[in-house]
Amino acid sequence: MRGALARVAGAFDVAASERIHRYGSGNINDSYRLIARDGGEYLLQRINRAVFVHPEHIAHNLERLYAAQPDRLPKILWTTDGQLLHRDADGEFWRLYRFVSASRHMDTAATPEIARAAGRAFGAFLNETRGLATGAFKETVPRFHDLPARLRRFDRALSADTHGRAHRAQEACADAERFADLAALKFPRDRIAHNDCKISNVLFDADAPRPLCVIDLDTVMPGAAGLDFGDLVRSAAARTDEDETDASQIGIDLARTQAIASGFCPAAALTSAERETLADGVLYVTFMLAVRFLTDYLEGDGYFRTAYPDHNLDRARNQFALLRDLDNKRLELAAAIKAAAPNRLRR
Repeated sequence: MRGALARVAGAFDVAASERIHRYGSGNINDSYRLIARDGGEYLLQRINRAVFVHPEHIAHNLERLYAAQPDRLPKILWTTDGQLLHRDADGEFWRLYRFVSASRHMDTAATPEIARAAGRAFGAFLNETRGLATGAFKETVPRFHDLPARLRRFDRALSADTHGRAHRAQEACADAERFADLAALKFPRDRIAHNDCKISNVLFDADAPRPLCVIDLDTVMPGAAGLDFGDLVRSAAARTDEDETDASQIGIDLARTQAIASGFCPAAALTSAERETLADGVLYVTFMLAVRFLTDYLEGDGYFRTAYPDHNLDRARNQFALLRDLDNKRLELAAAIKAAAPNRLRR
């Protein structure tokens, strides 16, 4: 395997040493940290073809994103033949970034200060991409944030029950039915967004809660500010991570939510219409991820990487528990966001 990875690195004109190892805890792509013979450090990633059926769409979008030179992006390398992705002999697609030294990533925000910094990082990203034409970008994952489509796929998976798992997921399936009305919520989708605003997709300074750059840019495409905000709150203001199985421990931290909003809203320069969607975005995205985990479980775990047979079911239960807490605290959630929003908003 090391030899194969070294050959891929060579396609980017990087002579890798034997110091190559798997890196990170992402659920989708395979990532490897490598040290080149000249001492340079890199992050090599293999695109998951089961998720990204058209990797060329990722390259298309990245070219336009990097051409606009927004800040807070990691340094990406081109292949020796002038491509952003390298296709190997097995048909796998790879890309290479310079490793961001003295950095760290987090799965949750331990303090309001960290939450505010994460909000500021993603808000600034949205503001920097504001002028990019949505028509110039391709959908890397069709209907990625289309909750009605996600629910239709869930219904098909539940009816088919091809892996005989529905009987183990009855409570989660009931939750999916209970919150189905959230699919009717509407969001302005007229800008280029990150679309995967987990706090783990911000790299922080290793010694301070200072954001260095936003990463995992595969889903940068047309989207909505309210959904980016919602995913960040879901991931950064939850009291536990996505793998917690004790429902009594799962819930939203309103202080961290307010901190995220205080960083995100001014940096993103939101319109008044976008501001009105922020609280709904938290519930919408949390429900959508719960449905995605549950659907993947019923379909046999083909999308998210799992560590044990019921991993995706536990993740779905986790998100439904978070959603129930959010639903119970809708008024407090909206008040926390409103208190942190700036007085002057774009129209």
